[in-house]
Amino acid sequence: MSPTNTVTGVWVTPTQFRMRDARTNAVRMLFLPQIADLVPAEIEDMVESGKEMFAAYVEGKGAHQTMPRQQQHEFGPHLRSIEASKVRFAQVGHGRYWTKE
Repeated sequence: MSPTNTVTGVWVTPTQFRMRDARTNAVRMLFLPQIADLVPAEIEDMVESGKEMFAAYVEGKGAHQTMPRQQQHEFGPHLRSIEASKVRFAQVGHGRYWTKE
């Protein structure tokens, strides 16, 4: 794991471990439903393995960049239009891009 790709984690419930990558701001959940049958060393190994897989997943992703509020407002109508088109696609069942008229 590279030093710029720091994965941290916290136990959310006794069987769920949430991992977050500080560079990309990506989040993944690790579920261990069999945790009652494991010894602490096995749990630690599984968590470390999950962290390594998550680090490999985010390795090629770009760094998270905050977007200025003005730019968010400019993108908003376009994103809502795309979302409305997806809803329309689910209703009619074909892939034409529907714009609001």
